[in-house]
Amino acid sequence: MEFHDPSCLETICNILQSCGVQVGEVTMNNPGNSGNYNAIILLKNLDNKSSSQIEEFLEHVTEIDTLKFLD
Repeated sequence: MEFHDPSCLETICNILQSCGVQVGEVTMNNPGNSGNYNAIILLKNLDNKSSSQIEEFLEHVTEIDTLKFLD
């Protein structure tokens, strides 16, 4: 996931937890001090939500620029 405001990461984790996804390890960086932050979030999908369902929950977080899922 890529975003501009690192403070939105807490909001993102809260949203994920509220939709039945357990947040595990979070790795965040700011490559080249560019102002664009990247985060890799390890998730346990306890309710077997699809990627599209999780994406729907995160749609209102306007700070997210790019969202990719790895299975």
